[in-house]
Amino acid sequence: PPISKYRLPYVPLANKKKKKFGHREIHVWKIIKPELTFFTYNKWFSIIEAIEMDKDTLCILTVKNMVNEVATKDKNVEWYLHMRLESLLKDIQEVLSNVKNLEIVAASLYFVVNSLPLGADQLAAAKISHSQAQEWVKLENSENAKSGITKVVTKYVLITTKHILHMYGFGKPNYLQLALQPNELIRELYNDPIILKRHTGEIKLFPDINGAVDAIVEVHGKGDLALKVDLLKEWLQPSSLGSMGSPDKSLMSTTNSFCVAQENLTISEGVLR
Repeated sequence: PPISKYRLPYVPLANKKKKKFGHREIHVWKIIKPELTFFTYNKWFSIIEAIEMDKDTLCILTVKNMVNEVATKDKNVEWYLHMRLESLLKDIQEVLSNVKNLEIVAASLYFVVNSLPLGADQLAAAKISHSQAQEWVKLENSENAKSGITKVVTKYVLITTKHILHMYGFGKPNYLQLALQPNELIRELYNDPIILKRHTGEIKLFPDINGAVDAIVEVHGKGDLALKVDLLKEWLQPSSLGSMGSPDKSLMSTTNSFCVAQENLTISEGVLR
C-alpha cells in the first residue's frame, strides 16, 4: 500500500530473541509478503539475515505477487493468440535469477505457467519453464529432477498443442481434449465436417488442416506418414468410389435439338477428403 513508503516497522522483525508480538507469534514472511514487488524485492536483500529469511523464499514470494496481479483478470477470455505480458515474464526471470535452488526455480515457473491467462503468454512461460527444467536435469540428474521435467514437458506439449489448434481455427473442446493424444487428434482433424462443406460451397474460408497437423507432429515428435497412409486406405476403399456406372438412359433428354447426357455420379466423402 502507498502508506508503506512512510510508515515505521512497529513489529520487532529484527529481534531474533523475541518471536512474539504480544500473545501472537510473528511470521516474518506473512508480514513482508504484501510489500514485495519487482521494484522493491531486492531492497530487502541488505537486511535479509537480520529478519532471518533466505533470498530464495523472498524471490519466490515476489514472483507469486507479480503473477497474482494478472492471474485473476481476463477469466472470460478463452485464449489469447498474441502476447500481452512479455515484460512481466522478463521481470520474473530477473527475479528468479537470484534463486540458487534450481528445484525451487522449476516449481515457481510451473506455478507461473498454471496461473497466467490462457494463450500466447502462457505458452511463452511454458517455453521458459521447459528450458529451465532441462538445465536443472543437466546439473542435477536426480530422480526428483527427472520427475519434475516430465511434468514440465507434458505441460509444455499440452499448451503448445492447444495454441496450435486455436491458431489454426480448431480450438473446439472435442479437439482440445485430445491435445496429448496426437494420433487421435490428427485423425479427428482430417475427419472434420468442414472438409465436405468446402466442396458444397457452404464456406468461403477454409482452415489449413495440413498446416495444423504438421505443427502438431513437430511438437509431439512423432511422424504422421503412417497415419496418413492408414487414412488414405480407409477413404479410398473400392466402396468409397461411389456409383460410377454408366448413365441411365432415362436421363437422356433433348432440348433445342441438342442431346444432353446427365450422369448421376456420386463421389463419396472418402474421395473428397
